[in-house]
Amino acid sequence: MGDKQAIQIYSGQDSCETFWTCRIPLRICDEINRLLRNFIWGPLLNLKEAPLSIGTPSGNLSYWVSLLRQKYRILKPCVGIWPSFHNFLLWSIGDGTRIQFWYDSWIPKLGPLVHWKLDRIDAIDDLKVSHFVQLGGSWNWAVLRQLLHLYALDHLLNLPVPNFAVGPDRCAWEPGKHGEFSVKSSYTILSKDTGDPKDRRYDLIWQLKLPLLQHHHLSSFHTLGLVDWILLNIDTRPLLSGTNIPWSIFFSSLIWKIWKRRNSHIFAATTVSNANLLHVSRTWAVQCHSSLSPSASNLIPSQSPILHWSPAPSGWLTLNIDGSVSTSPPMAQLVV
Repeated sequence: MGDKQAIQIYSGQDSCETFWTCRIPLRICDEINRLLRNFIWGPLLNLKEAPLSIGTPSGNLSYWVSLLRQKYRILKPCVGIWPSFHNFLLWSIGDGTRIQFWYDSWIPKLGPLVHWKLDRIDAIDDLKVSHFVQLGGSWNWAVLRQLLHLYALDHLLNLPVPNFAVGPDRCAWEPGKHGEFSVKSSYTILSKDTGDPKDRRYDLIWQLKLPLLQHHHLSSFHTLGLVDWILLNIDTRPLLSGTNIPWSIFFSSLIWKIWKRRNSHIFAATTVSNANLLHVSRTWAVQCHSSLSPSASNLIPSQSPILHWSPAPSGWLTLNIDGSVSTSPPMAQLVV
């Protein structure tokens, strides 16, 4: 039976055909099962009762099926971060059979060679470093000169030629100590763009005198959603430290000014410093609190005089004027 016919039978395109069967020794069956279990569970576990599939769990295999699903549920997010993780892997040349010529970092301080290829060259995925070694044990410079820029070739001069006597290629974690992976080094990489942790401004946060939360609010302060967190601060009764302004009024003024600053930055390309933002927010809070205080409500507004035009007294001249100002372009006009 040919390969094409076998494919047709397997896909159901030719249902009238029959399969040829034969007996396979049990030793070969056990070896196939062992290879499958190693693929699913890894070679370190010698589990003869481990399942070979992740179908519907039943019986004694339910534990193994559940464990297997949890394993690949954890590994699935790791696939998404692999490109970033791969950027920090360095390779030490051994026999050159594991290192990808174009995409692995195996030349110090140069990065992947795909960034140094000539424009007319297409990078082939499955090329290994060992493919560019001649039978005499030297680099194939004739081929390399047709692929790489001169700058990359100069770096390649300082590297040893792959040799089977050295052993397999070795992979190292660049940020880690002695090339070993550690959670600390990974966290340092992820947090390097979030600011310097030794910046003095972070210490100032703990020195601010802000109102303390009531005990029944303290447990939920760090777990609330944004809307609930805003409502909690608006409902807080203590005063702003050093003033008689309620914290709820100052907080409302502050978040409003933050929103206004964000819009101004996006639509008008203007920036407002934090110091100016706090000053304006406090000024607004003072005015709002003064207008809401009982003493302010008892004040009787004075009658403003009504202004209107009237002719000049005897012996005087009346001069009527009008003016306008434009900021773009900056101009001013006066009419008499």
